[in-house]
Amino acid sequence: MNITEPFRRLARLVPDQPAIIRADGSVISYRALDSAIDAMGRHASRFGIGAGDTVQVRVIGPDESLGLILLLAMARLGAVTTDTPVPGRRTRLTFHAGPGAPPATVTVDAGWMAGPPADPAASPPMPMDGAAVLRIFASSGSTGLPKQIVITHGQMTQRVLLRWLSQGGGPTTRIIGINPGGSWGLSVALASLWARGTVVLSNPADAPAAIARHHVDSLILTPASLRTMLDAMPPDLGPFPSLRAVEVGGSLLPPALLHLARERLTPHIQSAMGATEVGAFVTAPAIDLADRPGAVGLIWPGVEVQALDPDGQALPAGTAGVLRVRSPGNASGYAAADAAREDWFKDGWFYSSDIGTVWPDGMLTLSGR
Repeated sequence: MNITEPFRRLARLVPDQPAIIRADGSVISYRALDSAIDAMGRHASRFGIGAGDTVQVRVIGPDESLGLILLLAMARLGAVTTDTPVPGRRTRLTFHAGPGAPPATVTVDAGWMAGPPADPAASPPMPMDGAAVLRIFASSGSTGLPKQIVITHGQMTQRVLLRWLSQGGGPTTRIIGINPGGSWGLSVALASLWARGTVVLSNPADAPAAIARHHVDSLILTPASLRTMLDAMPPDLGPFPSLRAVEVGGSLLPPALLHLARERLTPHIQSAMGATEVGAFVTAPAIDLADRPGAVGLIWPGVEVQALDPDGQALPAGTAGVLRVRSPGNASGYAAADAAREDWFKDGWFYSSDIGTVWPDGMLTLSGR
């Protein structure tokens, strides 16, 4: 499927329901979102962009809705988007959604979202091949080596389904405090929107007020943005009864920061871990990890993680080894320029450089690299 297919359906089912609340408080309904995706696609088509073309898209604030909708518009056209130029792959154009556009860049503004209301019956057909490349994500990952990971529409779809399977797929009102153009941010945005939820766009410093104003029930943050948010909170604000889950990932959550977040925000703080090659694949209540050295979370249903010995053989549960991960959302490989690393992908597995242990209860601990 094409990742934008659900929006055409939702534009009919829940046309007036809020899909995105921007930082200025303005609301984009599901009908308006679908129309904006089509309108941006029409603008991009005037530059000759179509299925199979590679374009660079920069998602930059303060209005992250522009960048997110631009990514969706390119996906609906069947174009491949990138974070950065990909060696060996011709980039047709660079689109810049936000201030400070460099030379030789197409600047995208709010006018690109203007257009007549979407008519699903009259909309042009969208490419529906799940094997088609959606986006090439640049990442240094846990190894520190720059890589460009190729993700298809089908693989991103599987990442959303795995998130639902692990954490539930009901509607949420969620602040996504990470880049919506990244692998983690895009998958969380899709998981929220496909479930008829509302994505609230807010920078970390303004997030406490947004939580109270919009009755936000879910946050996705890095430890750094969580710290910024807590530092900006007035002393008389919080904790928030509406908050049911605060997911923190990207790096280890320091115990002192966890304690402060549980005190000021909500007791429901979750630790998360993943990789661009795999997507998120472990989560657990952060308080449950405190007494288990190196614990990063419980492995999601539908995901296999194994520790290997030096000969590449799977080790029994409770034994440390080099980790490999297999998931329906695994990337198939890297961009052509990274072909020398293709042995990191084999038989559906992604071979990481992390050393860890899979315990009988499904807990994953890390002990080195």
